[in-house]
Amino acid sequence: MQENKESEILLSIRESENASEEMLKKALAEKDAIIKSAQKEANEILISNAEEIKKAHERKISELGVKSDSIKKEKIEEGRKEIRQLEAKAEKKLDKAVEFIMAKIEEMI
Repeated sequence: MQENKESEILLSIRESENASEEMLKKALAEKDAIIKSAQKEANEILISNAEEIKKAHERKISELGVKSDSIKKEKIEEGRKEIRQLEAKAEKKLDKAVEFIMAKIEEMI
């Protein structure tokens, strides 16, 4: 009877150990699954952020290109305006120079 009781106790201990090992295996599997899921989610967030940063850079480059074109057009127009003004001044001076030379020639005659 004593041996029978000891056998039952040992059997109960083994069953408890087996149950504990199963619980531990399940807990480790759950832990691994949680870690994998978290890593996957973190990678997705990083990829998403990288794409957002890339899009923001592309928008900024596009905006700067438009601004650059606008400044370029403005500077070209300013240059053309200066050329027209210089041409007008040169035309006035040319007329005066011709008159001056004609007057000198007439004085010589």
